[in-house]
Amino acid sequence: MSGFQLGMFYTPENCGENTASSNCTTAYSGEQGNRTTGQHSAFIEVGANYVRNIGALDLGLYAGYGKSGPDAATATDGAGAGAAAGAKDQEQWGLGVELSYQSFTFGADYRQDNRGTSAANADRTDYSMGVTCAMGNWTVGAGYAHGAVEAGAGLGEDETDGYQVGLNYGLAPGITLKGGVTFWDVEANIDAAASENTATEFIIGTSLSF
Repeated sequence: MSGFQLGMFYTPENCGENTASSNCTTAYSGEQGNRTTGQHSAFIEVGANYVRNIGALDLGLYAGYGKSGPDAATATDGAGAGAAAGAKDQEQWGLGVELSYQSFTFGADYRQDNRGTSAANADRTDYSMGVTCAMGNWTVGAGYAHGAVEAGAGLGEDETDGYQVGLNYGLAPGITLKGGVTFWDVEANIDAAASENTATEFIIGTSLSF
């Protein structure tokens, strides 16, 4: 199908060669110990995007899914313990869209993660959106990002919000001046002052391309 791309990725058990300092007893790929409590293995990821021009509109769509299983140690691999209590397959999925029309570009994405735990109300949710406008040598933009982690049944969420504005100026071919400011707001589910904060970042830079 024109404009459609599909990608798949698989990582087997996270185990390298068997050495005196590792808990591996068989040959797997990767560098981490195999069947280690609290770790995951057998990672499967699938992603797809679709890009198309509809008249003056440029459209891009994205979807992705990932899954891994919790390691469960056995008596033969040296770890001597089972999978971590409450562990289950970790699953993540996400969607994204980008629209461009004349000098304007808009993008947004959404992601869900069960964090590999069977505990109730423990999911993580992230989403963001942004828009840019190009005017001659200038490009200005603004964006917003939100992340939330459920703290348990009836305990609300820990949340982080980010707000950003920025601009680029094409000084010469291959030379771009950049600047922006980002404001972060971190809030705890129980309004604990020690776990909450705000921050402001200022960015000034130069990009060179050849």
